[in-house]
Amino acid sequence: MPRASTSGPASSASWSPSSGCTSRSSACSRSCSRATDHSRTSLQRRKAALGRPFVFPRPGPVTLTPDFPLRPGCGQIILEPTPELRTTKPGERPEPRPETLLPPRTDAPRRAALFLASSGRRLAATVIVLILAATIGIQPSDAAFAASGSSVVAGIVTGSDGAPAIGIRVEARDDDGGWLPPADTDESGAYRFENIAANRYTLTFTCWNTCVGNYVAEYWNDTRRFDSKAWFDVGVGERVDLETELELAGEISGVVRGDDGATLEGVNVDITSDTAGVVPPQDFATTDAEGRYRFRNLPEAGYILRFAPQTAFAHEYFSEFWKDQANAGTADVVRVTAGEAVSGIDPALTPAAWISGRVLNEDGIPAGWDADVNIFLYRVTDAGTSWVWTGSLGHYPLGPGEFRFDGLTSGTYVLKTRALGWGIAEWWQDKSDLASADRIVLDMGERFDTTIVLEDGPVSLTGPRISGVARVGETLTAAASSPTPSVTLAYQWFADDVPIDGANQPTHALTAADLGAGIAVEVAASAPGRTSVTRRSSMTSDVQPAVLTSGTPRIIGSGLGLVGSTLTVDPGVWTDGTALTYEWRADGVPIESADDPSLLLTPSEVDKRVSVAVTGSKPGYASVTKVSNWFAVSFGPTDLTTPVILGTPEVGSTLTASASSTTPGVSLSYHWHGNGLMSVIGQDQTLVLTDEHAGYEMSVEVFATAPGYLNTQKSSSATLPVRFTPQDDVTRLAGTDRYATSVAISKSQFNPGVPVAFVASGVNFPDALAGAPVAGISGGPMLLTDPNGLPDSVRAELERLQPQRIVVLGGTATVSSSVEAQLDTIRPGAITRLAGPDRYATSVAISESQFEPGVPVVFIASGAKFPDALAGAPVAGITGGPMLLTDPNGLPDSVKAELERLQPKRIVILGGTSTISDAVEAQLQGLQPGAFTRLAGSDRYETSALISASQFQPGVPVVFIASGAKFPDALAGAPVAGITGGPMLLTDPNGLPDAVKAELERLQPKRIVILGGTSTVSDAVEARLDALW
Repeated sequence: MPRASTSGPASSASWSPSSGCTSRSSACSRSCSRATDHSRTSLQRRKAALGRPFVFPRPGPVTLTPDFPLRPGCGQIILEPTPELRTTKPGERPEPRPETLLPPRTDAPRRAALFLASSGRRLAATVIVLILAATIGIQPSDAAFAASGSSVVAGIVTGSDGAPAIGIRVEARDDDGGWLPPADTDESGAYRFENIAANRYTLTFTCWNTCVGNYVAEYWNDTRRFDSKAWFDVGVGERVDLETELELAGEISGVVRGDDGATLEGVNVDITSDTAGVVPPQDFATTDAEGRYRFRNLPEAGYILRFAPQTAFAHEYFSEFWKDQANAGTADVVRVTAGEAVSGIDPALTPAAWISGRVLNEDGIPAGWDADVNIFLYRVTDAGTSWVWTGSLGHYPLGPGEFRFDGLTSGTYVLKTRALGWGIAEWWQDKSDLASADRIVLDMGERFDTTIVLEDGPVSLTGPRISGVARVGETLTAAASSPTPSVTLAYQWFADDVPIDGANQPTHALTAADLGAGIAVEVAASAPGRTSVTRRSSMTSDVQPAVLTSGTPRIIGSGLGLVGSTLTVDPGVWTDGTALTYEWRADGVPIESADDPSLLLTPSEVDKRVSVAVTGSKPGYASVTKVSNWFAVSFGPTDLTTPVILGTPEVGSTLTASASSTTPGVSLSYHWHGNGLMSVIGQDQTLVLTDEHAGYEMSVEVFATAPGYLNTQKSSSATLPVRFTPQDDVTRLAGTDRYATSVAISKSQFNPGVPVAFVASGVNFPDALAGAPVAGISGGPMLLTDPNGLPDSVRAELERLQPQRIVVLGGTATVSSSVEAQLDTIRPGAITRLAGPDRYATSVAISESQFEPGVPVVFIASGAKFPDALAGAPVAGITGGPMLLTDPNGLPDSVKAELERLQPKRIVILGGTSTISDAVEAQLQGLQPGAFTRLAGSDRYETSALISASQFQPGVPVVFIASGAKFPDALAGAPVAGITGGPMLLTDPNGLPDAVKAELERLQPKRIVILGGTSTVSDAVEARLDALW
């Protein structure tokens, strides 16, 4: 039965403990709490007398007195009509004296409420609820809530037996449809909602799993129907106390077992009531792992229980009502009274029979979906045969080819199997009709299992399945197998359902033609006496492009990114057959037309970071672009050769500064100096020597400037002192041997401090022949040496010259390591060797050391015969081209490669076809069509005259005469001839050839220098020359 009380704001009353209870833990506090609990019991009795919810008026002033009869010194709440609130101390007696309360119940809630009745008037009372927890252990004060405008709803829930209802779920719903957070009753049956807003509320009381005992759920005001629930109002800052009594309920429990006594999990136990108007709180329960079930909070009534197996037992046992009944009308009713717990409702379920089995083909393979197998079950009785059910194969949880008919009662059954996909049908045990079919007799709960083998069916085939990665370049594999004897498997691959020509193997290598297509494989299985089977696999995902193996581009080159240098990209290693394209970039922006592996840096790239993007592409592959490292481009030095002074240092002669540069847009300027003084004598390329220059050693300083390049300055070696009186018209430079002669020739032209000196064998001509033009261009002498030891005369000359570096021409077979070691003592750490595996490769090494691509000319001479080439060496030095040697009958590969690197503007062959064959000429013309010349006479002497005529004009400063029979003297003189601007003419040792005489008459040189002693060029030749000049 519900009861209600309402109090106004707690702030309308106050209390001061004075000398009363002052400690939360004191015995006084506990006594006061018990006393106020008893006052609540009195309140309940008074409210019960009213028979309706009671709303009390707001309280007037109150006085606390200390004379509560349970224990002296406890403060007591009383009512009096005075407007003043005061507190009395122990031993004092206020006037008027309040009525004495009944002794308290020690098990009541810790709340205090006092009712005061006035005789002869209708009942009027004020409920004052003070929460004194802070000092005397009573529940927390509501004053704070009241002060904030919040309200409190609290109450006690008991059962119809008067005991506290523990663990009852209390839910509060307001008139706006909102729900408060639920509360559960404690061990005293109390609950409480705090800090709630003023509104209209109703409550529901439910015994959930946590409650102790069984109770019938209800709404406030003793109703079980939602539409008849009662509401109560809660004002601002008010406290409402509600008392509720719940009707005791009962419960039913038990354990469900099979006929063998085993407990059954997952059985649904359905419950209904046979009593009108009574509905059980739950429709069913499910047995747990131990077969147990339980229905709680059942109103007093009779109940009908049905046990229905589910899950794994769904078809192993029959459903039944309590006491083995088949329907609700005959079922035993379980009676439950208030507070009664009925247990032992433990049914034993009747087991069902079943027929299970599997269908195999004659290979022992379970029939699959393609067989489309149906199993027909018939029941045979005295009245005839009736169809029971039609099953199919492999349904969960059965395995492949399996079937099962369950939930069967005892009786006689027959089976029929039909494979529509195979065109086969038969009755059990290979019978052809119903009459002959074997019967299956089942007892209740019996399990019957059989295997059905269908013969003459199709070939068994597993698969096909495709394994592998669907990507160009990968190989896909079809996995298919069959246990059928003598089976043959045939394959056909498809791309987007189109057969691929020739793709009829178990594997298929994906090509560019398959790109973007889905690939499938079809396998046809056949065997004698069996039906063929063809199956196609599922399709792969679309074939993706192959992944190119991409290299890491790396820029290489000389010059460290300087303008004028060439950068070349090494693309790295890519997949074979990959086509590479190049895009050079400056600060990430493509450079126009820069799509070659190499890039010549120009001023446009200065102060920018140059990189190259390399893109690889190949049919069937995804293109890949890789970007190289970058080079920061800066101004490069202007290219400039070391200047060489051409001409004779004597009054009346003209000196010419010879220097060159391959830098685009270069401009050269000249400063002539005498004796190394800083004063500038002349600023032209040529200088005419006058009396003022006599005695001076002349040198020239050349300055090279070009846009986008750093300025470069180089100085020549100084000449000999300028002479007033010309020397004899015909002079001879000779030593005691070929080595001393090369020293004499060096002394005639070179002063100490030369940039370089070249050392070649005096025994073999080829290396010195190829090096002579380089020596002339570099401004250094050619000194000859014995292959096995450095001659003293040559050592002395090198010590006089003090060259900045020494270059050995040829391998150790021509100039030994011991000679190189001797040279290192003269110029430690400044010795280099230019050599190849043969004389031809050595000439290439010498060329590579000096010349860049784009030279104006290349001279080709025989590596087997020296005379024709001797006259060409000075010309090569003057014209700025290398001398390369060739086999007379075929162009060596090393020389061919060097010509392809140099890309000369023209090629000149020195000598006739007996020296260099037509076959070599044809090879050379193939390399440089239309820019090809051969200089050759009837003999070596006429050839030297033709070479001279091809380069020199009349009035040359000097002509050098060397023996055409021996090479050493001419080799040493060739660099000097190139530097001084004069030709080299060859002569017979004993007589001047007419062709040479004619060339001398044409040239009209200022002087003639004979190279070598009288054993190489005789006195008779010298006399002849002296007679001419």
